[in-house]
Amino acid sequence: YERYLAPTLGHLQLSRIQRDDIKTVMQRLGDRGLTRTANVAHGLLRALLNKALAWDYLLTGKNPAQHIARYRESIRTRVLTPEELPRFHDALALEAADVNRDAILLLLYTGARSANVLAMHWSEIDLERRLWFIPDTKNGEPHVIALTDEAVTILARRKAQRTSVFVLPGHGATGHLQNLKKAWERLCDQ
Repeated sequence: YERYLAPTLGHLQLSRIQRDDIKTVMQRLGDRGLTRTANVAHGLLRALLNKALAWDYLLTGKNPAQHIARYRESIRTRVLTPEELPRFHDALALEAADVNRDAILLLLYTGARSANVLAMHWSEIDLERRLWFIPDTKNGEPHVIALTDEAVTILARRKAQRTSVFVLPGHGATGHLQNLKKAWERLCDQ
């Protein structure tokens, strides 16, 4: 807020924010090459102003952030090259926690979203048919993933040693691994 929104909007009351003010914020960020930040700021403002409308803080009945064109974002694609794979596996072998190693490999071998992999439940896995039935995805639709040989090997080993209803158990309130940020940072530092 302080860095990106306050210079343009910080002096305005919520009810005084106009469409042009939001466009100015986006243009200033875009001119600095921060197009992704401009889109995030726009989304934040749009959500904030929608909530203000719902709570009757804006009496205009319109959200000034609606229908403002966003910057086009390019999708980043990064694939490990055949030359990088041995180095990746060597670095991953240095990770002390097998649950982190297996989680990273399952992400690689399934291509599934990290939230789904981390919350993977044994009741969703059919090793005999080599399928993973994901009941709840980001779009709310169930999804089925055909498991690779590598994924099946990891899952079979984990199942033989299982101690939880989760494939990747954790110590938190959810009972499963929550994130791989620190493990990923260690991997990238190798």
